[in-house]
Amino acid sequence: MVVIGIDPGKTGGIAFMNSESNCKAFPLPIEINRVDVGKLQEIILEQAQYTPVRYKSVAYIERQHVRAMQRGGILIGENYGRVLAVLDLLEIPYVEVLPYTWKGTLFPGVNTKGDKEITVKRCLDQGYKLPTLRPNGKKLHDGVADAICIAAYGWIHQDS
Repeated sequence: MVVIGIDPGKTGGIAFMNSESNCKAFPLPIEINRVDVGKLQEIILEQAQYTPVRYKSVAYIERQHVRAMQRGGILIGENYGRVLAVLDLLEIPYVEVLPYTWKGTLFPGVNTKGDKEITVKRCLDQGYKLPTLRPNGKKLHDGVADAICIAAYGWIHQDS
């Protein structure tokens, strides 16, 4: 079983976990501010050990909420739909999970609201190497860290 964790945000990521300690993660492929569905499909087919047999993989995706007048809200919703469309086309079942649900499971009793670095720290503590947000940048990719943590949440809950 491969559990896929997806943070579909503007600087999102996708992670593939086939055991609690074995995980590969990548930034979401973006082309002109939109998720590149062709490249996303290629990544999933390669990394998820895809076969036509249904339910060999399951995806956990962070549910996106677009608020009225939110800057970039239309693009967030569009990218979320693009990711869901790829999962549907590949017949990969998915579970939409709210941020406070997966964070509450992985960080019980910790106020994670607005804290982008908590998942980065968890991933580094567990030995994952994270890309930077920009070439030659210093800020680590929190979208990839979130995707790893969402996959970890999915790994815990895959039989529920």
